[in-house]
Amino acid sequence: MRQVEFTQPVTTTQFSPLQLRPRTLLGLMSESFARWLAAHLVPFPALITEHGTAVVVQSVGIDYVAPDLRFDESEWITVRCTMSVDLTGDRLWMWVDYLATDRLAARGTLIVRVVRLGEKDSLAARPGSLPDHLLATFAPGEIQELDARQPARDAESWPSGDHLALTSSWRTVLCRSHCEVADQWSFIEMVELVTHARERLFTVDVSETTRHAVAAPLRSLRAVFRRPMFLFDECQVNTTVCTPDNGDGPVFHHEVRSPGRDAVHLSVWERLDPLDT
Repeated sequence: MRQVEFTQPVTTTQFSPLQLRPRTLLGLMSESFARWLAAHLVPFPALITEHGTAVVVQSVGIDYVAPDLRFDESEWITVRCTMSVDLTGDRLWMWVDYLATDRLAARGTLIVRVVRLGEKDSLAARPGSLPDHLLATFAPGEIQELDARQPARDAESWPSGDHLALTSSWRTVLCRSHCEVADQWSFIEMVELVTHARERLFTVDVSETTRHAVAAPLRSLRAVFRRPMFLFDECQVNTTVCTPDNGDGPVFHHEVRSPGRDAVHLSVWERLDPLDT
């Protein structure tokens, strides 16, 4: 499969005291997607304005590689990505490696749903497929049968045990800092929002579970985007924390809903390391 690679210097804002921030990896993932399109398909703006086609994020995944990379351990981050398209042309799947020199720091996956645009000014869209002339530009090895539900199945298979350690709920309003060009949620900022929901637990109640929320590295993350939210929508983040019986770290499961409604807009699972004792 064709690859895109780029390198950039590290900065303090990309890291927490524990590791590369999820937001950093997702931002580089978004840049990787745009770079791959520009190198091998068409630039992202042209995809929209000239081909009437856009994409919406369906799911993302991050897996950190232990031991976690710290800020002072590398001066550069290299990002490598490859992309595949579903047989029907309705989904794209990207794989991303994040490296510090030759050391693998993390891996990421991105699945996007192709949509066709109606009114250009509003970016209104309906589910669709890549135009045939764009689908034809993919190499044979890049056209695959893809399982869009795999990320959710991965997270649901994580051992969480029967011990419900904590439940919490938090409300906020989506502002432009949470959104992208169409005033629709940004996948980067929505994942950042649920990491806020986890960490703020420590400010509500100090316990072993809430200490875990801020003191242990994140090992894996899966996010499934189900129904979009928009500028000034109020959202409610419901968080449950389960502790596995096998000694692994806890699993934080977040569901983003509209207050008073049952429909889930976004599901995120975070698996943390056990705390050092």
